Amino acid sequence: MPIRAVIFDIGGVLLLETPEDLAMKWTRRLGLKDGEFMQLLVASGVIGPANVGAITEEELWGRLGMIYHLDDDQLREFRDDNWAMQEPNMKLIHFLESLRPRYKLATLSNDWPGAREQQNRMFQLEEMLGIEVMLYSCEEGMQKPDTDFYLLACERLGVHPEEVVFIDDREQCVKGAQRVGMKAILFKDTDQTIAEVQACLEASESSETCRIPLKDVLTSRDMQLCPSVDITKSGTDPHLRAKSARFVGHFL
Repeated sequence: MPIRAVIFDIGGVLLLETPEDLAMKWTRRLGLKDGEFMQLLVASGVIGPANVGAITEEELWGRLGMIYHLDDDQLREFRDDNWAMQEPNMKLIHFLESLRPRYKLATLSNDWPGAREQQNRMFQLEEMLGIEVMLYSCEEGMQKPDTDFYLLACERLGVHPEEVVFIDDREQCVKGAQRVGMKAILFKDTDQTIAEVQACLEASESSETCRIPLKDVLTSRDMQLCPSVDITKSGTDPHLRAKSARFVGHFL
């Protein structure tokens, strides 16, 4: 099947961490040991429920405040930093913009409650890219690499998994996409990702061109040059098939 859509992650792909990310800043602010910030977050058990929207936005931040022993002012700053300490990957965004309207675009993101509002408020992703579909795990009650999450994106776009190129910065999410039949690319850096997406799309277009029936490619003038050859019937007659082959060879 030809490629009809490109689906991509947001965090780590469309939005990249600033040189000092959230963990680095708050490790320093709170006097934590290296790695302790993430250890506390993972041990709290909050990530999974937040990703699938099993807790509200206010419950999430209340629990994070308790985990890191933050006062009200610190919690507000921490909450703002969570969204603000990212920057748009403009080179990739411009590339994806260039794919419209030939290809449908969608995002598929594991994220916490409030992500859609904050990301579109700060970075205007939906408006900038003209994205048909933006799917957030916290709104759908499922997350990558769950098979149903990828299939939901396909359903919303009206495409088959085999018609999709998928981009993510996490290997397990890439493998999840591959399991449902998508062509999946692991984001390592922007140039590598653009090159791999272009290669996929070019291969798809080349393959699709090769499948176009010859009778749909030839113009009426071409047919007049060899009126005795009926391309649509040549496969059943060896003599006609030979004449067709010689005729086609003239145009290759």
